[in-house]
Amino acid sequence: MGYRCLENKYSSTECDFNVKFPKKFLLHVGILYDDRIECKLSGPGADYGGTKQITTSGSKCVSWHKHHLEAAKGLKFEDRVFSDRSRRKAENYCRNPTGDVGGPWCYVEEEGFEYFQKEYCDVPFCDDRDCLIFTKNSTSHPILTKLRAASGNTSFWFKLWNPDDEKKAQVSILLSLLPIPAPAETVAEKWTAGVELVFANSGSRQTFPANEEENFENTPEILVGTKWTGIWITWGGGFISAGIEGSLKPILMQEYKKKRGITSLYPDTFLYYGLRGTNVLCSTTFCHDHCETYTTFGIDFSQVWAMQKTNDTIDVRFFVRASQNIQIRFYQKPSMEYPSVTQL
Repeated sequence: MGYRCLENKYSSTECDFNVKFPKKFLLHVGILYDDRIECKLSGPGADYGGTKQITTSGSKCVSWHKHHLEAAKGLKFEDRVFSDRSRRKAENYCRNPTGDVGGPWCYVEEEGFEYFQKEYCDVPFCDDRDCLIFTKNSTSHPILTKLRAASGNTSFWFKLWNPDDEKKAQVSILLSLLPIPAPAETVAEKWTAGVELVFANSGSRQTFPANEEENFENTPEILVGTKWTGIWITWGGGFISAGIEGSLKPILMQEYKKKRGITSLYPDTFLYYGLRGTNVLCSTTFCHDHCETYTTFGIDFSQVWAMQKTNDTIDVRFFVRASQNIQIRFYQKPSMEYPSVTQL
């Protein structure tokens, strides 16, 4: 019997076995999940079992089984709520024993005081991607972004922040000729200047422009919280189709061009896109430094962009042109309204 083992990028071990057994033996192979990897599978990260012990503020976590912590907070976590299955083994590492949607966290102690407060930790995804956008549901598409893609085709990658949202999860993509944030029905039906596609575990379809036969395509598990799903979209000649990355077979194929409409004049062109969804992470394949975004008046922050990983400073520059005023909000966690800071 011989074998060799290799370390993979997630700090777990892959082994290639060369084993010979008599035919009468039935071989069962078990694979152990390494819960000490320094990343999380989902947004809440209840699975995280790594050794990070520093919060986003730079503070050091206190031990989960510290006596003073129990006395001050009046609580005692059971072993089963930790990914380690032990409060003592969790030591002072970032964990999520409460299933907090914000992600792994811990308590930190104010220096010189026996006062503890909860702080989140910055734990990356195991399958992290660039150009991340966090989308929330809204009644319209209040944000449109310049579509920087090859003519006639583009791709988006989606992943739910919270696996618990899988039953109700959906994401809609609006492709438009006009940089005017508005409801999809207005853009695609009234102005005939675009098309909206909706993808959901309960079924996917083209919503606007509406067709005489409204067909839902069966697409279970197209949006899940533990892996990314790539969706390709192609259009031309007034028709649009969409499918799953890795498969050439489309799940949607519809006509969107209408007579005497803007799309009939430019049947092969879309210049902007809008996204809205049920706490959905989106990654585009056309990551770019220059992001041209159009927003309308309102108080709903329906999209949150991740700060670029190359930005290792605390300075961020925005170039803004507005008729009245603008608000910019910085979030610690995209799935939570607080903690956050709003700049006018």
